[in-house]
Amino acid sequence: SKRRRLLYTRQTQDGTDAAEEDISAPLSLVTVCLGTKVTMVATGGRHTLALS
Repeated sequence: SKRRRLLYTRQTQDGTDAAEEDISAPLSLVTVCLGTKVTMVATGGRHTLALS
């Protein structure tokens, strides 16, 4: 698995605040048929990616 550094911001009452989180994600390879068109990409939760 690869180590990646994720930078994100969160909104607080005083304004914006930046935080860093180390995440570890295994590499995944998805094979689709020739001519397949991806029209939408959505993420849900920490380990879910949906293509449609």
